[in-house]
Amino acid sequence: MRALTVTLLVLSTLLGCSAPGGYRFTEQGLPYELELPGFLERAGVTVDHVTSTSQRGLLSVRVDLSHQGEASIYFHSFFEWLDRYGMEVKSPASARRLHHLAPGQSISIENIAPSPQCPRVVAPLLN
Repeated sequence: MRALTVTLLVLSTLLGCSAPGGYRFTEQGLPYELELPGFLERAGVTVDHVTSTSQRGLLSVRVDLSHQGEASIYFHSFFEWLDRYGMEVKSPASARRLHHLAPGQSISIENIAPSPQCPRVVAPLLN
């Protein structure tokens, strides 16, 4: 019985370490972390969908947002693509971008990985 308990503990630890903590997965299997700050939530912005595709060996991600609030808002976004060791891979496409959302408007924010060795993405949305 004790050997079974130890085996289950080891297996659950190994399986838990196979996916980075705090990450969710797109329907296509891309691990992502999306940071939606409180000011966007309070303004009525919601994340409708996060999807990913692979184009010529490079992963791409699309974040669909909608705004149900009463006032127009501005915010910045950028994407941090991470290699298999969790280190950020910089690229000009990862630069901050300014977005404007009017009430009732929806937008899609897209980005392509800078390298085929980038299997994860972090997409912060900022003030």
